[in-house]
Amino acid sequence: MLSTLFPHDIVREQQDLLIAKVLETIDRKGQLGAHGPTGLGKTAAALAPAIERAITLNKVVIFMTSRLTQHALALETVSKIRRKHNVAIPVVDLIGKKHMCLQPGVERLNGKEFAEYCKSMREDGLCQYYTKLKSGEQLSGETRSVLVQLGKKAPNTPEQVRSTCAEEEYGVCPYEATMLIGKDHAKDQVTFWGFWADQQTIGQNVEVGEGSAKWSETGSMPDGGKASANVVMKAPGGYSCSCDQ
Repeated sequence: MLSTLFPHDIVREQQDLLIAKVLETIDRKGQLGAHGPTGLGKTAAALAPAIERAITLNKVVIFMTSRLTQHALALETVSKIRRKHNVAIPVVDLIGKKHMCLQPGVERLNGKEFAEYCKSMREDGLCQYYTKLKSGEQLSGETRSVLVQLGKKAPNTPEQVRSTCAEEEYGVCPYEATMLIGKDHAKDQVTFWGFWADQQTIGQNVEVGEGSAKWSETGSMPDGGKASANVVMKAPGGYSCSCDQ
């Protein structure tokens, strides 16, 4: 086995081959497309070597999928790597703003309607969850407290972030809290970013730094996500991308 961070005790032959290909692709700053049946273990075989190289090269790893099941699987895989190998891997898990929003009724809005609604609420100072983020130019006490609380429970799923931010003692925007966590992790050696790639996440132009990206279930990705990594992230010097279907 070529990867020292594989999350399971047994490595299948096909996984070992994929690990070798991922390492080779990253080392030559190339792109890799991998196709295999469900249950083969592609996620672990791709993420373990990618994270290993990211630690060595001081990069980030970006995982994108349009399927919530794959999204959860990626986070579970990273958590297993953290526990099995006792390695610190900061995790930032991001989905579309609408899915994290605490305002009632937003689930009835489509993507464009929500974007306009959110922008208007923020600009008019009507979103209590957004305005509560800061006190003047500084982070508010509630924001600092919720970031500490989320840090204790990390890694957090978007649902856990949303639930914690919704608690009465905090009451701050879950999406913005997640972005603050990502900003704080920008100084770390390696950060794992998980994106649920729906049409709201595509185009948000999130700065994550340099690193390698992995798309999962590309057949169901929104068209914008298939076109270019730069649509979803600004990653100058980003050097590798692997995809699986």
